[in-house]
Amino acid sequence: MVEKEQYVNYVSESWRGSKEGRTLRRNVAVILAGGIGQRAGLGGPKQLQVLADGRTVLETCVSAFAACRQVDEIVVVMHADHIAE
Repeated sequence: MVEKEQYVNYVSESWRGSKEGRTLRRNVAVILAGGIGQRAGLGGPKQLQVLADGRTVLETCVSAFAACRQVDEIVVVMHADHIAE
């Protein structure tokens, strides 16, 4: 299981280079997890709700992107108040 600290506080460094005159690019998955869950009425952000498999919605989303070979980098954007959760 991926620990929240491993990806929630992740800061992306941009990477660019060239090889034989071509620009090399990286595919970055940006997960927008900034909601506070007020409309859902769950008492907290939806992305931090635990699913039946014991993982949070955010962990499930990050795992899906991490399993994709085309994704080079994952960036999670969320409200600073929820990073420690």
